[in-house]
Amino acid sequence: MPTLEKIRAIFDLIGQGRKEEFFENVDDNVDWTVKGKTLIIIHLSRTYCPISGHYSSKQAFHDGTHALSSTWATPLKLVVQDIIHDGKNKAAVELKAVGVECKNGLKFPNEYVWVCHFNDQDKIIKINAFMDTDLVTRAIQQNPPKI
Repeated sequence: MPTLEKIRAIFDLIGQGRKEEFFENVDDNVDWTVKGKTLIIIHLSRTYCPISGHYSSKQAFHDGTHALSSTWATPLKLVVQDIIHDGKNKAAVELKAVGVECKNGLKFPNEYVWVCHFNDQDKIIKINAFMDTDLVTRAIQQNPPKI
């Protein structure tokens, strides 16, 4: 069971732009769901947030969210705003992207809540992630990945 201090230390890594070190604290077989199948209507066409969905591993998450991560011109830094810890193996972590900009100049101050479950080794084994799906969709549409 991670302490509140341990959870903060894990998430402070991604706030410092050290995402590889952050992901060392995520189990390879993490159960990661990106919420937000919100219907977004743009110019009378309908679309869903492209990265919303269920990922059954760290690699699947990276592959499935590449359409977003490829849009950034600056490193992703998610700064902890708040943590609610149940004192056992679950925490809700509120995060905000700070100083992040897309390749086309779009500012990306996205806000997130990640509900995280930890195993006995203090690794994250499950995440339900909530975010501003409209901003994510605009970032991807305005900065399409190179194929």
